[in-house]
Parts: sequence; C-alpha cells; structure tokens
Amino acid sequence: MAYSKQLLFQSSVSIENFLRDDMMKQVAVKLDYLALNGSGSASEPTGILNTPGIGTVLFGGAATYAKVVNFEGLLVQANADVQGARIAWLTSPLVRNTWKALAAALTGGTTTNAKPVWEAGAWNDGSNDGIVNQYRAAVTNNVLNNQVFFGNWEELVIGIFGNGLDITPNPYTRAKEGVIEMTINTYADIALRHAQSFVISSDSGNQ
Repeated sequence: MAYSKQLLFQSSVSIENFLRDDMMKQVAVKLDYLALNGSGSASEPTGILNTPGIGTVLFGGAATYAKVVNFEGLLVQANADVQGARIAWLTSPLVRNTWKALAAALTGGTTTNAKPVWEAGAWNDGSNDGIVNQYRAAVTNNVLNNQVFFGNWEELVIGIFGNGLDITPNPYTRAKEGVIEMTINTYADIALRHAQSFVISSDSGNQ
C-alpha cells in the first residue's frame, strides 16, 4: 500500500494507523480464505477443502433436507460429534438464500407448513447467523462455488508466529514522489487436528 506525504500533512488523524488497521483487516480476510481454500503450495497453507481425509456429500442436483442431514450422519460415523464440539455450517450467501426457501421435509414427507432448512437464529453476539438442522450456520463470500462446509471448528488450528504481522513503512524508495510505501508480511500456518471433523459438499448447494 502506498500513500503520499501530502495525505499525512492534511490528515487530522493518524492516517498511517488507519491504513495499518485496514491492511490488518485484509490479512484477516485472507487468513479466513486460506483456512477454507488454501492450496498447500506456493506459500499457502493447506485449507479444509484440500485436506485429505475430510468427508464429502454430493448433492447431485437441487439440495434436499435429506442430503443436508447426511452431513451430520457422516460426522457421527467419524466419531467427530464429541461432547462440547463447536459444530456449525459455513456456506455462501447464495446457498443461504436458497435454503431459506427450501422446506425441511424428508423424502415422502409433507411440505405443508414445513419449516425452512435455514431458520433464523437468535444469537446474543450480534451476528445474523442462522440455524440449519439444529446447528449454527454462517455465510461468507470466501466460500467458493457455493460449496457447503460442516464440522467441528475447534479442530481448525490457525497458528500465528511471533506477532503475526510485520508492517514495514518505506519512505525512501519513492521519496522523490513524496510517497511512502507500506508492506505487510504475515507469518501463520493452518492445519486440521483431525480431518474427519469436517464434511464438505463436492458440488454446489445452490443448484
């Protein structure tokens, strides 16, 4: 990120601290993205999606409540639903929109007055997370291709080394332009303690 000395002179607040805060927020978003989708190569840690051994569910078409319940079944089979586990859903906003209009009825069951798969939550932390099959459900645009994640999120470990963030302002390289460059490096790694603690969809939950 680069900013001019003129901006510093005109600012009534510490613009450098403002920009540092903005960069750290971008790093936080990137860490969330890597925790889900990291490739494990080219300096990227391995995210949930690319971790060998995680469970998978194929919708194979429009999502159904039976397929949604199947996520829980796979987690139970892997003995990952331990007492006190922080099990929750994570998907994209488009999937949430679709599941809000999807009736929670099993195959052959009536859909008259059925509740939606995605129900409203009443969490006391200020979030707008919902409830799916009795578990907390959240959304983020960091979920690619409208896939669905379900698992015990305590098993996802994000390790931050040292202070985690190394911010270096450089007033020299572009001094003739009156421009200061600021570089941020992050030292972190991501791992799953048990791959069996997660189940993901191998296709879109918004077909």
